[in-house]
Amino acid sequence: LVVVATDNGFPRQSTSVRVTVFVVRNRFGPVFQQDVYERTISENVAAGTSILTVLATEQEGDTVRYSLLGTLPASLYFVINPVTGVISTNASIVFDSTTRYQMTVRAVDVPTQAASPRVATAQVFISVTRNPNAPVFETNYYNRTISEYTDIQASILNVRATDRDPINSPSGTIIYNIINIAYDPPTSGLNVLNSSDFFVVSQTTGIIYLSKPLTHPRVPDRFILTVQASDSAISAKTDTTQVELNIVRNLNTPLFTEIDYSASIENTWAVGRPLFIVTARDNDINVPLNARTPNADFEYIVDPDYQIADRYFGVTQDGIVFVRESLLSDDRLSYFFYILAVDKSWQPRVSRAPVTIEITRVDVGERRLGFTQQILVWSLTENVNPNGTAPRRLEIANADTAVRCDIVAINNQAVNSNQFFAVRPTADGLDCELYLLRPLDREISAEYNISIQVSPALAGRKKRQINIVPNTWDIVYVLVTVNDVNDNAPRWLVPAYPSLTSPDSYVFALSRGAVVGSSAGSVEAVDSDVGANSQVSYSLNTFSQSTPFFMNNRQEIVL
Repeated sequence: LVVVATDNGFPRQSTSVRVTVFVVRNRFGPVFQQDVYERTISENVAAGTSILTVLATEQEGDTVRYSLLGTLPASLYFVINPVTGVISTNASIVFDSTTRYQMTVRAVDVPTQAASPRVATAQVFISVTRNPNAPVFETNYYNRTISEYTDIQASILNVRATDRDPINSPSGTIIYNIINIAYDPPTSGLNVLNSSDFFVVSQTTGIIYLSKPLTHPRVPDRFILTVQASDSAISAKTDTTQVELNIVRNLNTPLFTEIDYSASIENTWAVGRPLFIVTARDNDINVPLNARTPNADFEYIVDPDYQIADRYFGVTQDGIVFVRESLLSDDRLSYFFYILAVDKSWQPRVSRAPVTIEITRVDVGERRLGFTQQILVWSLTENVNPNGTAPRRLEIANADTAVRCDIVAINNQAVNSNQFFAVRPTADGLDCELYLLRPLDREISAEYNISIQVSPALAGRKKRQINIVPNTWDIVYVLVTVNDVNDNAPRWLVPAYPSLTSPDSYVFALSRGAVVGSSAGSVEAVDSDVGANSQVSYSLNTFSQSTPFFMNNRQEIVL
């Protein structure tokens, strides 16, 4: 090029110069080795892991820089090194459900002189293998036999599944659930109680627990549980196993070792003196799951259908048959009745043995007015209406006129105002009876020892009696036992918390980083009743089946 410079004078003067322009051109841009890059990775790859390397070259040797063009969701999880072209994970992809990520990689050259950069692009596809492994149970069938007296919250068995995915990932985290319960119909013929309530499984450990008593006529003898193990991946995989649970019931009746029993005694046989021993055996003692339960334990009683015999004869739990009440006041020459052997099952089995007692009467002469027995027992149930409670008869001997009875002490203390018991003559005036004034409360007193004295209602000359009873007592001691009924609800033992919390609530704290199996705390309740009525069982009543907690057999709330 020629450039001319001219002034404005007259005459005008000018001069020229030659200019040479050199154009710097970027004639070659970056070129990727591949137009498309593909790679398959596991969902469990850690953040910061290198996945693949893209490479673009520039013919003139200029530097190349790389970048990812923003495409969701890939841009959330992957980054590229601008110098090396290495694509790596920026975050864990385990919680995302995408199975194929697509990205565009841009390569820009950096010319050595002031030329315009050139750009090239390539496509990158990353496929993700999600949840490659399903949980697998150790066996597809479990079998366990348990006692019908198994404790509530007792561990029955532990089903176990394994998953080859990493244990710290959702794909490797196993959750257990009972998804179906089948059963044999109860032998009672009654409809089954809600079968889903009897067993629960810990979602984290696979331990199956008993959650309701099995001692009920509407409970089957055999359950088949279908337990599912599921991983926690978004697209979860599962496996199932069957658990057969057989319940051992009361199998045997206690049987007497003799066909019958008999004795011959005089009417003067002392009260409490043994006559003979009866023996029975219950073969449930040889059944391992029954041996230490009420099914193998039994007691002897006089058949209550034979009321006269039950009045005069008793039997101890060792099988010793004895005279319960003096025979001098009764003219019978023989007694026939049955001794029952009754096991202590909730559905008792009973056998009986016939007993014959022959009596020889002996004339023993005249004795004084008094009770025929020095000690009597009376069993009452708490909260029972007195109007429906039969009085306890106090038999008196050698009375030729009407008698009167008085309560002189209760529990060895003089009676000033007795609100529970009173005594009165019978209709013929020759015996007395102790009766109840108001309902009893076992939680106030479980036993009463009542001392009652007898005397003639009217003073007069004694007449010689035809039927004379020796060995009478001026005072009879009535031992009253108050039987418990389930009239008290369990009461929670809640610690004292700050006033801003409810007095009837437990408050527990658990770290956000707590691991599975961590205990949040324990609860405890007590019941003022006794025996079975005082036994408290616990269950976790949740409003959602997805709760992460369960209750173990130590009353702990466990994650």
